Amino acid sequence: MNGRIVLVDFDIYCYAAGFSCQKTTYIYNDEEFPTKTALKEKYPSYDPEELRAFTQVEPASHAIQCARMMLQGVLDACAPVASYKGYLTGPGNFRYDVATIQPYKGNRTQPKPVHFEAIRDFLIRECNAELVEGVEADDMLIIEWSKNPHNTVVASIDKDLAQVPGLTLYNWKHKTLHTLTEEEATYNFYKQLLTGDDTDNIPGVSGIGDGTAKKLLKMGMPETLMMTVCYSQYLKAYGKEKAWSALEENAKLLYLLRNEEQLANPKNAWQPCIKPDGVL
Repeated sequence: MNGRIVLVDFDIYCYAAGFSCQKTTYIYNDEEFPTKTALKEKYPSYDPEELRAFTQVEPASHAIQCARMMLQGVLDACAPVASYKGYLTGPGNFRYDVATIQPYKGNRTQPKPVHFEAIRDFLIRECNAELVEGVEADDMLIIEWSKNPHNTVVASIDKDLAQVPGLTLYNWKHKTLHTLTEEEATYNFYKQLLTGDDTDNIPGVSGIGDGTAKKLLKMGMPETLMMTVCYSQYLKAYGKEKAWSALEENAKLLYLLRNEEQLANPKNAWQPCIKPDGVL
C-alpha cells in the first residue's frame, strides 16, 4: 500500500470547531469578563443568580469550514495518505454502567457548542466518519488501528490513547508524530490509574497528582510492580474492603479496547496482570 491509513478522533473536532465559532462573555456587577475563570479571580464567591451570559455565534458554515481545515491539516501532516476514516462516539457507552464511585463524565456541565450537531452531520456526510454505539470513538480508533498497526496513524490530542503499545500517534496540537513503546504505554496507563482523569470524572487515588505519581512509578518498571504500587495506594485511600473493587473499576474505565473480540464483552476487556492475595 502506498501511503498511510489515517484514523481521526472526530469527537474533538465537534468541540474544537464548534467553540472556535462562538464567544461567550459574562456580565457581573456591570463588569464584563471573557471567561468564568477571569470572573472567579475577581469574585471567588460570586452569586450565580446575578450572573448574565451572552453568546455570539458565527454561522454553522464557519464551524464546518474550521472542521474541514482541521482535517486537511492532519492529512497534510501525515502524508502520504492512502485512506482515512474518523470516529464519533454515539449512544450506549458501556462505561456509564461500570462507574459507581462517581458518574462517568458526570462533571461535564458546560453545554455543547451550538453547532455541535451540524459539525457531526458534516463529518458523517462528507468526511467518512462513523458513529459508534456501545463504546467510545477512542476504542474504535484502537480496534481499527490493530488491523494494520505498522501502516496506520491515529490522529488525536487525547492523552488517553497514550496507553497503547506500538501506537503511532499524531498530535495535531503539538505537531508531533510518535510511536509509543511498551514501556511508555504501560507507564502511562498505571500513572493514570493513580491520578485518575478529571476530564472523564474518574477519581483515581485522592491526593495523588502527576508529581506524586511520577515519584511512585518509574518508566521501565515491570508491570507487576506497577500494579503492586498502585494497589498499595488504593489500600491507603479506599481501605481493604474497597481497594480492589475501586482499582478494578477505574482500570476498566480507563482501558481502551484493543480488538474486535473485546466488543462482545467490553466491561471485562481489561484484565489485571496480577491480583492481590484473597481477591477472586
